[in-house]
Amino acid sequence: MAVAGADDLRLPDGIREGVLHHVRHLRAAYEKRGWGGRVGFGDRPAVIVIDYAKGWTDPNKRIYGSNLDQAVEKTVEVLEVAREAGIPIFFTVMSYGPDDIKCPVDYKMPGLQSALADGSEAVQLDPRLGRTPR
Repeated sequence: MAVAGADDLRLPDGIREGVLHHVRHLRAAYEKRGWGGRVGFGDRPAVIVIDYAKGWTDPNKRIYGSNLDQAVEKTVEVLEVAREAGIPIFFTVMSYGPDDIKCPVDYKMPGLQSALADGSEAVQLDPRLGRTPR
């Protein structure tokens, strides 16, 4: 049987069946609770752009920036179509305020809270997205 995916990311054979069993159990538990089902498309579509702030889309940013040029370019294409069709567009960014408590990722990436502080350049939306006022 051919194995898909990268060898270095594949579940080790010794735990593969246990993990897959657990995932099947979780799926059944979610279904029993009525969770995880389809919600449909609704009456009015919208585009939601999540975390396309400079801190994520600029590869020169300390800790977390990446070269996301291709993703940004494709997102801009989607936004142009949405604007032409009059579809609402919502943008979100993540930032930390001075009173925010640390979460697990903060211990893995020290300095993340200060790097993504409210009002900093890193949490400003990437200008290539062409956000316009309402």
